[in-house]
Amino acid sequence: MKQKVFILGICILSIFSTACFANDATEKMYLTQILNQIDAMQPLIIAAEKAQPANTRIKFHYSRYKDNHGNWHHGLLEDIQAIKSGVTQKLNDTSIEPRVVTPIKGDYIEQ
Repeated sequence: MKQKVFILGICILSIFSTACFANDATEKMYLTQILNQIDAMQPLIIAAEKAQPANTRIKFHYSRYKDNHGNWHHGLLEDIQAIKSGVTQKLNDTSIEPRVVTPIKGDYIEQ
């Protein structure tokens, strides 16, 4: 039992240490991979929508739909697109954090 707790503790510690040392480049790499996965999912969602039987009791909403009251709601495709838009915005945002500027060490004045 103690050995299992110890191994679990090491696993949790490794997860947190990896998260703590992540940098911008690593984050951008993962976000780019997420965008690639979303792009790969969209044709599958469209194909699944086309393959859904027309007269089913419970209908899955792959794309935008209108309810019984005439209100429009997002389907899976619109939600995936919203996620993609947010990830793209995160990737394209420029950092507004102040950066440390190293001072110039040269002496350019002759006396």
